[in-house]
Amino acid sequence: DGTVVKLDLNSKTQAAVFGECEDSWCVASSPDGKTTAIGKYRRVDLYDTIARKRIASIAGFDEAVMAVAWSSHGKFLAAADGYLPAGNAPRPRIKVFDATTLAQLAVFSCEVTSALAFSPDGDLLAAASAPCQASKENAVILWDTHKWQLRSRLSYLPEKAPCVVAFSPDGNFLATGTAAYYDEYPGEVMLWRVADAKLVARLQGHTSGIHSIAFVNDGRSLVTGGADRTMRVWDVATGALLRTIPVDASTVSALAPLSGTDRVVAGGDDGNAYIWETGSWRQLARFEGDENQRLTGVAISAQSKVLVTVGRDRADDGAGNVRFWSFSDRESPFKAVDGARTEEKSPLLKEIDNLHAREEIDLALYYRMRRLLDAQRDDLDEYDLECVKLVEQAHEGEIQWADLNAKLDAVARPSGAHPGAIEKETKADREKLVVELWQEARANDSPEHGRKAISTLKHILRIEPEDAEAKQLLAKIEGYYPPKTQTNSLGMTLVEVRPGRFLMGSPLAESGRGPGELIHAVRITKEFCLGAHEVSRGQFAKFVEATGYRTDAEKDAEKKAAQPGAVVPRETAQQAAAVPQVSATTETVMLRDWRNPGFEQGDQHPVVLVSYDDAQAFCRWLSETEGKTYRLPTEAEWEFACRADGCGPWPWGETAEGGQGWCNAAGSEARQVASEAAAFPFDDGAAYTNRVGTYRASKWGLLDMMGNVREWCLDYGGAYPALLVENPRGPERGIARVIRGGSWRSSPAACRAAA
Repeated sequence: DGTVVKLDLNSKTQAAVFGECEDSWCVASSPDGKTTAIGKYRRVDLYDTIARKRIASIAGFDEAVMAVAWSSHGKFLAAADGYLPAGNAPRPRIKVFDATTLAQLAVFSCEVTSALAFSPDGDLLAAASAPCQASKENAVILWDTHKWQLRSRLSYLPEKAPCVVAFSPDGNFLATGTAAYYDEYPGEVMLWRVADAKLVARLQGHTSGIHSIAFVNDGRSLVTGGADRTMRVWDVATGALLRTIPVDASTVSALAPLSGTDRVVAGGDDGNAYIWETGSWRQLARFEGDENQRLTGVAISAQSKVLVTVGRDRADDGAGNVRFWSFSDRESPFKAVDGARTEEKSPLLKEIDNLHAREEIDLALYYRMRRLLDAQRDDLDEYDLECVKLVEQAHEGEIQWADLNAKLDAVARPSGAHPGAIEKETKADREKLVVELWQEARANDSPEHGRKAISTLKHILRIEPEDAEAKQLLAKIEGYYPPKTQTNSLGMTLVEVRPGRFLMGSPLAESGRGPGELIHAVRITKEFCLGAHEVSRGQFAKFVEATGYRTDAEKDAEKKAAQPGAVVPRETAQQAAAVPQVSATTETVMLRDWRNPGFEQGDQHPVVLVSYDDAQAFCRWLSETEGKTYRLPTEAEWEFACRADGCGPWPWGETAEGGQGWCNAAGSEARQVASEAAAFPFDDGAAYTNRVGTYRASKWGLLDMMGNVREWCLDYGGAYPALLVENPRGPERGIARVIRGGSWRSSPAACRAAA
């Protein structure tokens, strides 16, 4: 009941073929490698992997078994049938069996299930619903295997359903890949934290659905296979796309990592299977199957030295196959290839990982180096290549690791480079360099030469971060150069923002981090002017008076008020919270708009209840009025200006407590009005909005970047790139525009620079 193939890896030919064929949908090897479970039509067949004999069958399923999984301790075997029923037919079910006695332990009714996975400790079972038109659940469901009760449900959008699931080796994360019916939408990887079922990252890059997923390299990397003829490799710590690997198959339908090695098996709809090395991502072996078959599953065991592939016939006539591929010790693909490995797990990458594990380098530097070293050289610019040289010099001992950040920053700002800054490599030269830099800084302490002194002092602080004298002198010299501003016809103060380079997004370890905040380098090449604070109510009123403009909120309220039975109370701002008593057959319509938001405001407060289209109309009018271009900032421009050369979660630093005096957000004063918990540990003095410009300005002269009201950006929301980009804008089309900065009712997490 299957095909057994023995392969000579040297000649890549099949040594022998045995057995008959039948459609098979999925496969999984037991932890000890002795038993293989294969999902077939209305049953699960169990095979002795070594003897290649069927030893048992588990019947009682209503449709083809689409997913099977063993728990890591070998106690449980789970299986799920697929296809949504028609009419009153039985619903698909997930069944869990005792792996020794095959007694049924639990059964769950569900929608279509396309994938199953046990957590490494065996305490959880995850099930993914399939991308089917009739499916409504679109969720990953986690069950507690001690009580066989629902633990949590991870929901998805209707057009994207989770198709595959995998737990990280430590059990801390669950990765899921989405696909849509006929793969008409790009696939997306979602990384969930298991402890609280929180979505921590969304990884986008596949142009079609994702049909296979696996953690590799001890959980540091994630590999996904799509219907776009690619495998993609992701860094789990940062979410960066490390590599895109073209493949021959139109769909990579199955992935199976080989535990304890750096090998992963991929199966495709071309009928072939491939073994890849997960450091260099070299293809080590190719298993020629039947071109008329499409593989639906692969399983591999180092203990038994057997690879099992299962598939279906392209004509859907039931002539699929099960193949067992066996190896001698000499031929085994589980061994290292071509002697000692260098490129795939280089000493440099190993040293960087160890430095990070010992906390000798911070996450920002770790990510910076991994991004440079994991990327294809063709994707790096001249700056990146120069940085790679410095990292390699640190590995060779020519530069101290502690000095590397300073060296990299010196390359980032060529105008701030100093004679000998890059070439000086020993500890003694480092101390000598600081003395030289101090001499240069003091010599340039004047308004005429102060900008050079600022660059020099920043270099000193990268070497000696706690140098109080350098901080004091830097603050003094920066005072020579107040932000350049101009005032327009509306009385708006515009602050000049000079070009620069920064890291956009946030590291995975940042508290409050949301999905999609992939950290990446951005270069802003053109200066621009940004309003010193939000547009005030008085400024917006001048636009309305000049044009007669009606905001979207006003139009919407008027439509609701015109509905039969609607009652429109004539309320003042103070009365906004009091709802009139009306009969059960009427509907109360509160006219909420920028003039009457439901709380007290004056002309110096920021205008609220303004839509993206309203903001665009304001910019167009101001451009026509003054004869110069006004627009909303891009998301990258907004974050660059918000950070103002800083790299912490907030413009003021690393802690929420430090935000007192900087922003109007959800502090202790907001408990009576905000639905969110008051998370900032201070009273900012305003329960609702406050006058613009009330709080502290950044060193670039910008106010209210955090809190008060949120700000519209020009872009649609979209996935961030992994490598350096210049002046980026979001996708041309999308679902929603970006809105940034948090408001008077926002928590610290929502007020971060990357949020």
